Amino acid sequence: MKRISLFLLVSAVAASAQTYFGDFVIHPNRGQEGHRFTYWESFTQAYQAPNFARPDSADTEGHVSNYNDNVTITQTEQVGAFITGSGSIYSHGGATTFKIEYFHDGAEPLTGIVCQFQTGGTTIDLRLVSLSYQSVSSKGEPITVTLPGKYHAFHQPGEGGFTDRTASGVEWIFTPEDPPVKDFVIHLESPDISMPIYQAQLDVIAEADYAGTLGYLLSVDQKPQPRYGKPLMIEGSNPETGESRFFRPGESAQLTVAPSDPDKFVFVGWADPLGTTEMAVDHRFEDADYAATALYAPLSYEAWRETMFHHILTTGEDADDLDDAISGPFADHDGDGFINQLEYAFGGDPYHADAGLLTPEIAQQEDGTLTITHRRWKLPPDQQRVAYLPEYSLDLKEWHRAEEVTLISDFQDNQDGTETVAISLPAASDHAARYYRLNITLPEN
Repeated sequence: MKRISLFLLVSAVAASAQTYFGDFVIHPNRGQEGHRFTYWESFTQAYQAPNFARPDSADTEGHVSNYNDNVTITQTEQVGAFITGSGSIYSHGGATTFKIEYFHDGAEPLTGIVCQFQTGGTTIDLRLVSLSYQSVSSKGEPITVTLPGKYHAFHQPGEGGFTDRTASGVEWIFTPEDPPVKDFVIHLESPDISMPIYQAQLDVIAEADYAGTLGYLLSVDQKPQPRYGKPLMIEGSNPETGESRFFRPGESAQLTVAPSDPDKFVFVGWADPLGTTEMAVDHRFEDADYAATALYAPLSYEAWRETMFHHILTTGEDADDLDDAISGPFADHDGDGFINQLEYAFGGDPYHADAGLLTPEIAQQEDGTLTITHRRWKLPPDQQRVAYLPEYSLDLKEWHRAEEVTLISDFQDNQDGTETVAISLPAASDHAARYYRLNITLPEN
């Protein structure tokens, strides 16, 4: 067993090579008369020059790109972008921005627009994709309208690595009450460098009473945020339709979670608003996207080290997870005074100074009893591997185990895989000044 002492307040009287491809949503109107479909299967212009779609490009069901002369996509940010061998637009010098310009060739106003992208590395933040167009108000005055998307789609079948291709989409729907739209511009951007855009598809709908094709998104996450691997395997499915790229209003998502390695990690519950420890839960979509976060706890220091440190070289001579000067048990990489073993014991982040969050607190109650409050992993009693043992001293030299320690049952869930607990110690009978510390005992592995 390993033991570490932490002083409190002093006196009682501180990656795979396989590439995964996300699937585009095939619009049900493709192939019908009057439906305009544009498919950029690859690109030839990297910056400030329009890319036209090729007329021989066809989707996976054989629908051919049929609206190619009056719509273009252009990368507009001067960040040294270039065309890769696979025909994508890519830059490692800065974030890229794009505009899709569409010019309508019909008299009827549009009722729906679906725009989809296939990207690698980082993914497009769909909330920031916007559509703008010139129109007239109900009073006949010229106006500029800018709209976020109403519905979305997202498909990332792989790990989200650089070589994986993620498909995502945005949809706008227009009613007779909206300012009429014909020509428009769609604006989108990469959230960071190194996001190649491989392909794009655009569907433009002019039929009356169009109800929409895409839906709301289900996003899943896990905490604490792993820097390597996935301690939890989380899946979200649509048992009603089998479609998991989006969910229509009234449909339900079935969420399931399981530890990737039960010997290393334990699922400890869903964060609020789900707030349950059930491994399978349902969420019914009404009128918005939904984000679910599953919480886990590592069962050993080595498991914590494996997932909380980068598996690449950052500042040392070896990858962080293997460099004892960074991730070793007695290293303090973030310089906050908490060595890594204590960061693990209290659920800290070894890359960010968080002593204010991790330092236990001690308080003396009116009846003379002491309360020590500290963070720990939110594990069932039979799986708690770390022992937090209060000790006292009269002279800071000789230490004694505190007796009659009571664990107060009112725990605080920190929504990150940890909980804050309080232990109560009886008042000293001799009224002598005492010093207290928390002795941390860790398992060997």
